[in-house]
Amino acid sequence: MPNVSMSVEEYLELLEAARQTRSAVKDVVKTTRKAAKTVKKTKRKVNTAYSKAFAKVKGQYMKKSGGWKKGGFAKAVKAAHRMARK
Repeated sequence: MPNVSMSVEEYLELLEAARQTRSAVKDVVKTTRKAAKTVKKTKRKVNTAYSKAFAKVKGQYMKKSGGWKKGGFAKAVKAAHRMARK
């Protein structure tokens, strides 16, 4: 391997160039992440109907303390799907 010697000034210039490149890459990554986050899914009518039905039904299958009764979540899901179909 060849022996390369650098002055302190050359070394500092090289470090500064590396830092600038790194910050430029970070900026590009941030802008691409923002662009990816702005895409929203459209709500389908079926999903909206199900979520509203589930909100109505879930109180019947929950305990007073806020937890689910035994098998309550599965029963609430089934009941909400039945209501959403109608």
